[in-house]
Amino acid sequence: DIGAAFYPKGIDGVALLTKIVNHNVIIAAGLLSELKTSYFRISHMNSVSSNNLITVLSSLEFTLLELAYHIVPGQV
Repeated sequence: DIGAAFYPKGIDGVALLTKIVNHNVIIAAGLLSELKTSYFRISHMNSVSSNNLITVLSSLEFTLLELAYHIVPGQV
C-alpha cells in the first residue's frame, strides 16, 4: 500500500525528506514529473500497526517543526 500527501505551503520537500531520516523514517519523493516536487509518498511492505502510523505521523510533525512550520503537535 502507498499513500501520498502534498507538502505544506512553504516547505522545501528536499529538506523535509532529508531531515525526517534523522527520526528513522524514510518517505519518498513524488514520481509524477509535473508534481514530484509538490508531494511525497509513504509506503510499507507488510501489515501496518497503529504504532507504525503514529511513528510516521509524529516524525512528520517533529520534522515540520524543525523546518519552522507552524503547527500544534498532536493536532496535525
